[in-house]
Amino acid sequence: MKRPSVIAVTENGNTRYGVTRSYGGLASIALRLLKYRTDANGQYMPFFERFNNTREIDREEYEETYADHPEEADTLASFTEIDVDRNILCIDEDRGKEREYHEYPLDFLLERAELLIRNNPYTGEGYIKREDLYFDLKTAVYCRPEEQEKPEIIGQSI
Repeated sequence: MKRPSVIAVTENGNTRYGVTRSYGGLASIALRLLKYRTDANGQYMPFFERFNNTREIDREEYEETYADHPEEADTLASFTEIDVDRNILCIDEDRGKEREYHEYPLDFLLERAELLIRNNPYTGEGYIKREDLYFDLKTAVYCRPEEQEKPEIIGQSI
């Protein structure tokens, strides 16, 4: 059985929490965020709603079962916090041999993921090569000055 992924999404000042067995790492999460931007009627979908098959949990369960127990991290596929208001996605995920923590500007992550989907003629919209996405994100040069809450892309390194 797949290990669960835990998701916390803050949007418009409201935070929702969920647990799912359907999503794992960064590429999978980026795909869901892009694929379900709108519903069947073309209406904007809030970020949390884009994670279909997610069991919503309350803050207490989130904190007591997941957030306050780093010793349990290896039992999770990923632990993701998305703050749409601050344009940040933080993920602690199992990348095979060990866990890795990353923080990315949300809009830049989605832009790079969308570009990788469009530029891969062999896979269509249901796939992002994880290694390519991480390479693109690692080459991004961004900073977050102390007085600024949102990360700012300041260039692309090679």
